[in-house]
Amino acid sequence: MKQNSGISDSKWILVCILIVCAIFFAYHQIGTFDFINYDDNKYVDGNVHVRRGLDVENLLWAFSFNKEALVFYWHPVTWLSYMTDAQFFGLDAGIQHRVNLIFHILNSTLLFLLFFRMTGAIWKSALVALFFAVHPVNVESVAWISERKNVLSTLCWLMTMHAYTSYARHPDFKKYIPILVFFVLGLLSKPMLITLPFVFLLMDIWPLQRLHWHDFIPENHRAPNLFHKASAWRLVIEKFPLFLMSFLSIGISIFSVHFTGQIIPENVASLPLRVSNAIVIYIKYITKLLLPHDMAIFYPFPLHIPLWQIAGAAILLSIITLSVILFFKKAPYLSIGWFWYLGTLFPIIGIFQSGRWPEMADRWLYIPEIGFFVMLVWGGAALFNRSPHKRIAATAIAGIAVVILAMITQNQAAYWKNSKTLFQHTLDVTKNNHVAHFNLGSALAKEGDPEKAMDQYQKALAIYPDSPEIHNNMGTAMARTGNLDNATFHFRQALQLSPDYAEAHINLANTLIEKKDLDTAIKHYRRALAISPGHNSVGDRLEKLLAFKNQFETTIMQIEAQLATDPDNPELYYQIGNLYEKNARVDQAMEQFRKAAELKPEFWEALYRQALIHAGKKEYSKSIALFKQIASLRPDDASIFYNIACLYSLQDRKDDAVDWLEKAIDAGYNDISKILNDPDLENLRQTSFYKQLVKQAPAT
Repeated sequence: MKQNSGISDSKWILVCILIVCAIFFAYHQIGTFDFINYDDNKYVDGNVHVRRGLDVENLLWAFSFNKEALVFYWHPVTWLSYMTDAQFFGLDAGIQHRVNLIFHILNSTLLFLLFFRMTGAIWKSALVALFFAVHPVNVESVAWISERKNVLSTLCWLMTMHAYTSYARHPDFKKYIPILVFFVLGLLSKPMLITLPFVFLLMDIWPLQRLHWHDFIPENHRAPNLFHKASAWRLVIEKFPLFLMSFLSIGISIFSVHFTGQIIPENVASLPLRVSNAIVIYIKYITKLLLPHDMAIFYPFPLHIPLWQIAGAAILLSIITLSVILFFKKAPYLSIGWFWYLGTLFPIIGIFQSGRWPEMADRWLYIPEIGFFVMLVWGGAALFNRSPHKRIAATAIAGIAVVILAMITQNQAAYWKNSKTLFQHTLDVTKNNHVAHFNLGSALAKEGDPEKAMDQYQKALAIYPDSPEIHNNMGTAMARTGNLDNATFHFRQALQLSPDYAEAHINLANTLIEKKDLDTAIKHYRRALAISPGHNSVGDRLEKLLAFKNQFETTIMQIEAQLATDPDNPELYYQIGNLYEKNARVDQAMEQFRKAAELKPEFWEALYRQALIHAGKKEYSKSIALFKQIASLRPDDASIFYNIACLYSLQDRKDDAVDWLEKAIDAGYNDISKILNDPDLENLRQTSFYKQLVKQAPAT
């Protein structure tokens, strides 16, 4: 195998250009895409710190350990990346997407240069990089702004590997410093780099071949003395600072998921289920790499896995592992690539879970897939290199594969245009996906279609009824359609499931204000501010609400002062009753209206307010009695007769309802259209009287 001591072959420039062109072909439309409503609101467009850009306060926040800054885990460098974009370009989704794309271009070219430096095999290195550059599983990492942490940490990963390659030629402390710097920056971008020291040990075996063992690598795969040889023990000790920082990063990640309350309960996903899923997923990921299809932003975690799948996957993993070990001397790249794939995927395979953990995620292959591509490319080259004809065929197959992958990537990337297209596609390729239903509902609600949004939320709740977020959004959509009672129910359900859910407290308070329940609304505003003090708008609303409430109480006190000198004035009791009713204190309002009517029996307005309150409580008999009393005082008021007819209809007393409806019409109630469309009179639709009205409607 040809080896180079440096990158001197001018062909490498052409390869880099080819990689960049392939990426632009696959992702050229990405700059027109929008933010999506899944995590982008937490990371960028809805994050107040990111929106403000770079300043001292935000820099301190990025490195702080609070629930808001952790958001899954500690990654201050990722926060600084977003803030830098916002500082210079504002909250432009297109710019954010292009920055992700630039990182992917850098990663792809650095990957090529890395393997070219290590192996000297320019076209094999190029093919590994091209597969990485245009494979559809990477669309999620590139097209999702929230996955900046993935492409950014991978950039640091590859820079660390380049630094290690330089160090491996001539080890000294000065060359070790860049390794530490890039490694720390990577860990501060995403903890994914915790497995990199393990990968360095694999690289020491192949392709760097730093081990002293003379016969460890067969002669045809043995490099010239380009890299410094050392004992196995020395190579492990050499990585000790990196392992130490990895363990520190693991500790911070564990702290963050506990601190932010993201640990998955055992009854949600048991350890046996998680282990079973991990075994199966290792094979499913390989399937995605070989035959990319039905890719989604979220794959629901399974409730159970068939035993045959677990057994089959375990057997296949064992066979592959045993095979690459047996063929190690003939093909060391198979073992190195395979253990790269297994090892780098292990921390995110799902055995240890936090947050809303999916069955699998395309983005988690961004680093592990490199090992698989090394196996595929070097193994394929070994099979096809035996004759010129086979090499030509291999070149053609590789070229076709790259083009096909790029076309699939272009098609897959188009789904990321906005939340609606993304989650509709996700529903098309997955089943029982409450996350997709929920986020599609959110997208529809944002477009101003609460009815369709509620349909999606209802489907999400049917799958996952214990989600406070879905209940909260359902309540919001219902409030927009005027269904305040059901909106209140869903907000209370959200708070029952998550008592410290600030947004649900705020939404419930807003709805209670519309229902005139100011006292309870004030309590929920105060609770929201206690949970999340940064809600300035909530503080302003609370202040105004308290001022209004104080004005209400002051007005009550003023009227009660008048009652002290004029206790038999029914108008004063009526005024107090109206104030109470406007503030949803109906029992107190009823008492005041009753006093007014007792002092002035002919005070029909006080009787009317009582009748409406009874009707609102579905106390129809009491309401009817009061309306009849009003009818005796106002025998020519057709609307009173109509109200009595509606109340009888609600009691399903059709004959009485028809009698009073006839009286209303005789008294001059001639709005036939209202009668025919009034839901309170729905029980009369099969009566002959109602059918007669239908016939009269056109003429009327």
